[in-house]
Amino acid sequence: MLTIAGGINFIVDPANIYREGRVTPITYIEALVRSKHGLYSKEGMFDERLLAKAVASKSFNADCIVIGSSHVMQISSERKSKALKNICDSILNLGVPGGTIEDHYTLAYLALQSRHNGRPNKIILGVDPWEFAFGKDLRWTAYSADYLIAKTEILNTGKVGVTRLSDTDVDETNKKKLANLINLEYTIRSIKAIVRGSPVIEAAPELDPSIGGDYAIRQWIISSVFEPILLMTPYHENVFKAPKSLNAIAIKATEPIVLNLAHELKIKVIGTYDPKMLGCLSNEFYDFMHPTAECLAKLRAR
Repeated sequence: MLTIAGGINFIVDPANIYREGRVTPITYIEALVRSKHGLYSKEGMFDERLLAKAVASKSFNADCIVIGSSHVMQISSERKSKALKNICDSILNLGVPGGTIEDHYTLAYLALQSRHNGRPNKIILGVDPWEFAFGKDLRWTAYSADYLIAKTEILNTGKVGVTRLSDTDVDETNKKKLANLINLEYTIRSIKAIVRGSPVIEAAPELDPSIGGDYAIRQWIISSVFEPILLMTPYHENVFKAPKSLNAIAIKATEPIVLNLAHELKIKVIGTYDPKMLGCLSNEFYDFMHPTAECLAKLRAR
């Protein structure tokens, strides 16, 4: 059974880990740039981090890059409820599900590589209660080679240049790829990809993003001429009504750390975990931790 699963995953390879497919994240983003109203991205069509990597490689001449978890995904300069209007003229959102500190390293580094004419010049880093720990989520391994380069550059030199991976790093990456061949989650994705058929690029019609359509639609940074900004997005008011819950405890401990860090490094902080401080209503959330664009439009600097 393991051999069959490994064979299916190697041949189908829904995330293009072992070879490039006919439709890749780069070809998808190139089509997105040319599209009039955007493109559909069906669930499972691409690994979200490889898609974010492709987006970062273009940078779209935005002046602000937003990096973080799903908490920041609704932050946009294109929606009716525009966010961060006093800070950003245009925003490129690189939020990924479950975004961790490894994603901050990787996507900030990749965005710097595509910098053109001094843009982007601000990186807004969404800070979640789990942010200050490495290895909390392994989804970043989708671009593990990029992460290793980014981490080496940022921690060792603070300057962008050519970095070679060590044999140990390469071996570790290859081991992860081999283990992924018998990964149950990846096997399920492969089977779903077989059922869906070959991926196609499908243009989206003009629509209201608040309604949707047929598918649910410092130091190193400063030395790189970016302005780093820390971002906290609010949680639903009900979270604070259970002060002994793990979420409430983590939020209460993390926000002072973020504020102290910003004060120490003399950088801006936007937002708070407390919805009342922003004036967010209880119906301006998708669930207990994901605010809507209407709530995020109320974000302001501290």
